[in-house]
Amino acid sequence: MHTDYVDCVQFVGGLILSKSIANTLALWKPQIYSSRKTTTTNILLQHNNNNNNNKRLRNSAALPLRDFALTHCGVWFVRFQTDRAGRMLAIGNTKGDIKIWEVGTHKNPFATLSNAQCTSTIRMVSFSPDGKSIIATCDDSTVWKWDAY
Repeated sequence: MHTDYVDCVQFVGGLILSKSIANTLALWKPQIYSSRKTTTTNILLQHNNNNNNNKRLRNSAALPLRDFALTHCGVWFVRFQTDRAGRMLAIGNTKGDIKIWEVGTHKNPFATLSNAQCTSTIRMVSFSPDGKSIIATCDDSTVWKWDAY
């Protein structure tokens, strides 16, 4: 599933979205088996970064469902977000663009948001409560807003 550090994770219903610095965002189902009805802690994904071999040690607790190929997101702390319903997914990149997918249907982004003046890394995006706007914060200390028409 991931071959490098994971820096962002979010529940989407009973599924999980996670992003690594290896330009990959994955949708997967956690496989948690417990007969106890108490609070449990489980390692869902783990990989080894010792000696730069980047091999996963354990992946048995996760069922991969789909990957989203990212571009220009191979840096630490580029955060994605879904809308409230978990249907739309947005993430910025180091070029100042935002890519948007429909989580369940589109293999590729169906929209790219950009502005010629926004050229620094977009670190975080957020949907408005009604899902009709997206805001983003960038490395150059700017905050941008895009509206759907």
